[in-house]
Amino acid sequence: MNLFTKARNSLFGASQPKNPHSLENLKYLYGVLQRNPTISDANRDLLTETLRSISEILIWGDQHDSSVFDYFLERGMLIYFLTYMRQKNGRFICVQILQTLNILFENIRNETSLYYLLSNNHVNNIIIHKFDFSDEEITAYYISFLKTLSLKLNKHSINFFYNEKNNDFPLYVEAIKFFNHPETMVRIAVRTLTLNVYKVPDATMHRFILDCTATEYFSNLVWFIRNHVLDFDNLIRNNRDINNRGQLISSLEEYLDHIHYLQDIFLLNVDSLNNVLKDQLMNRLLIPVYIFSLIKRDKFSRVKTILQRKDRRFLVIDQMQFILIEPDIKKVGWGIVKFCDLMQDVEVANDKEDSRSLHITIHKPVNNIYVKTSPPILNAKFTFDDHIRCMTAKQNLIKGRQRYIYINRLKTIIIYFYF
Repeated sequence: MNLFTKARNSLFGASQPKNPHSLENLKYLYGVLQRNPTISDANRDLLTETLRSISEILIWGDQHDSSVFDYFLERGMLIYFLTYMRQKNGRFICVQILQTLNILFENIRNETSLYYLLSNNHVNNIIIHKFDFSDEEITAYYISFLKTLSLKLNKHSINFFYNEKNNDFPLYVEAIKFFNHPETMVRIAVRTLTLNVYKVPDATMHRFILDCTATEYFSNLVWFIRNHVLDFDNLIRNNRDINNRGQLISSLEEYLDHIHYLQDIFLLNVDSLNNVLKDQLMNRLLIPVYIFSLIKRDKFSRVKTILQRKDRRFLVIDQMQFILIEPDIKKVGWGIVKFCDLMQDVEVANDKEDSRSLHITIHKPVNNIYVKTSPPILNAKFTFDDHIRCMTAKQNLIKGRQRYIYINRLKTIIIYFYF
């Protein structure tokens, strides 16, 4: 801090109290923030020291004086943090703010103090701030900050991060963007954060993850693991003399980290998420990579074709018809109609255990007035890629059936009046 800055802050504000851990000192530091709304070369060191001192006082107040947090909130001091970050020359301050927040949240023990800090949504605004992630130091502190926040998650604090009304969860959504970051420590922090999120017993939050991010995140994660497996395989095949033993060991350790992470997710016993992850693993890793690697190359394409023919169908809902189409393995982009029936005969019901599945039954039309129902010509469970597609299909099937019945009744009325 230069002499001019010291003189100015002494001239326009009270002198700094001798006791650094006190409410009076926090009031003094608030005055410093008020007098320095804009970052410059002259006050940069002063503001950096001020932010660090504020975090120390808040940690002290958490244990000794609740009025410290009351004052911090009444004056809206977190707004200054945001204001400094948004300034063009605030790179150095960004690092200090992230470091300060990380230390602060890591050391807060009182739940009331924590909830005070999380109120007013300022922390979420900091999370979604457009940091310069090309700066490795900012990235490291940012991810560390997010991980620290995730350690504070529970069934109560989750409400400060997940906004059910706006269907928004910045802490989780922003973190998973770094799932494949080149830095190992960043990837580990992201995985720790996701596990901390998944284990919170909040059904609406789990529903948000399932509907909005689970398929995409788990798909990308499995593809990332798959690519690593293939690279590891090539590394082994091309190192017959074991010239680079260290690289092999490092690659193996990373692969084991992947397996442990997947195991940790499954052990949380969140069935809805486990089902999505299981499907992604089966379709993108276990079958196409592991199982096919055990089959001779001349049998590979034939087995793959059989599996695809058994597992994959496309559902087409016409105005009048229910159609199942199987991809044509000989012509790319073509399909073969495997089943077709009128929409009026379709009955649909949700699967109680899997939100991505529907039970669809189609009965053959009954011509005998003494027989109420006939054996179904189709009775199958249809599993879609995600919950949204499943619900969309159900709505279209119900509307299609109602539309068909309405058209038939309309035809009957027209014929009746015609004759």
